[in-house]
Amino acid sequence: MLVLMQSVLADVLDYSGSLRLKYEYQHVVINDVSIFLAEDINNPESNMDKNIEFCFAEDITENIIKKKKEEFKFNILNKNLNSSIVNKKNIKKYISREKIKNYLEKKIVPLINQEQKNVIISRDEKSNKIIFDGYGQQKISVNIKETIDLIIFAIENNISYVNIDVTKIEPILTVKDDELKKIGITELVSVGRSDFSNSSWKRIKNVTNGASKFNGYIIPDNYIFSFNEQLGEINASTGFVPELVILGDKVIPEYGGGLCQVSSTAYRGSMLAGVEIVERHNHSYAVSYYAPHGSDATIYSPTKDFKFKNTSGHALLMQTRRGGHNNNELFYYYYGTKPKNRDVYILGPFKSNFRGALASKVTYDSSLPEGTHKVVSHSVSGFTSRFYRIVKEDKKDLYNDIFKSIYQARGYWEIRGGEDPSKKIEETEEIEEIEKNEIS
Repeated sequence: MLVLMQSVLADVLDYSGSLRLKYEYQHVVINDVSIFLAEDINNPESNMDKNIEFCFAEDITENIIKKKKEEFKFNILNKNLNSSIVNKKNIKKYISREKIKNYLEKKIVPLINQEQKNVIISRDEKSNKIIFDGYGQQKISVNIKETIDLIIFAIENNISYVNIDVTKIEPILTVKDDELKKIGITELVSVGRSDFSNSSWKRIKNVTNGASKFNGYIIPDNYIFSFNEQLGEINASTGFVPELVILGDKVIPEYGGGLCQVSSTAYRGSMLAGVEIVERHNHSYAVSYYAPHGSDATIYSPTKDFKFKNTSGHALLMQTRRGGHNNNELFYYYYGTKPKNRDVYILGPFKSNFRGALASKVTYDSSLPEGTHKVVSHSVSGFTSRFYRIVKEDKKDLYNDIFKSIYQARGYWEIRGGEDPSKKIEETEEIEEIEKNEIS
């Protein structure tokens, strides 16, 4: 795995930034690795050089990239140390394993460790509807010692991307329907997850209703799944309510606003399943609900869809569930049969081409009541994000994907009701000028 990380990073070095501790498509960023340095680092006898040959920054900009190319050195200590040159191989002795261990136990383990959950899958004889009793969840445990070794190895070798080492125990699937057994529904293949905290009640309603359209849906082997096709009509009769959607440079209310939370979660699960991604679009600008940016999949029927081809060799069965932290997480479970000897590696996001937010503006709409206002766009920076996915089967490359997302910079835009006051001033000045000329 380390060789794979190094070979990929060799191609995307310009987009690597801080030390990232990553599990699947989620990651935690460490901006200041000096938190891992031993207490005696201030001792002049330690012979620690100010300019150690590795660079960590929060989000590397083009200027920092240029500087890194020139010298690839960055002062992470900001302390008055002596200037003796230290061999990279000696860096290890200045790093505290205990500090890394404490960090992992406090910051990483609570985010990743989870209990095993088992599921019983059956079918209602009358309605033919698939029924889930529970949900399939792996038991995941962070391997502290191995992850510490990886972090130290990364610091020693200028690698800013560490895959957290975990142990997994697969959930038990009890399938009580013979037809599901025949088409290969035997185990948990992958899980997509997203967080919609701080959403409005309308957005939550659309997300919950939209996800229900996919619960129990079966994707045959070699079939191209279309999100829009399965979702169907989006209107009041199908249970949706008007909520904000992104259309061009505006954010306006339409039926089904928030459904991209569902498509993005489905996309994340399909990425991890190692199937072929056929169609995927990113949002026009970076939206907080879809962090990490670059792992979103926007939909807008009929022009934008999310599609993937089931190349697993067996059918895939979807289960959707709302739960997690404060019941504000959406889960997409894919059940089927994992292809033998297929491995999926996801690296990212790697960000570049940062652009500042645009200038704010206020416009007026006389059709709206005076004194009212609505925000049609928030102030956000623009940038480019890349996710790299390598799918190997029998140690041979099956897919080498680069999922590139270009997010526009936006400015704050507010529309206020009534006439534009500046126009009233102009009209008043024109009338006064006319009256003045008539008098003269």
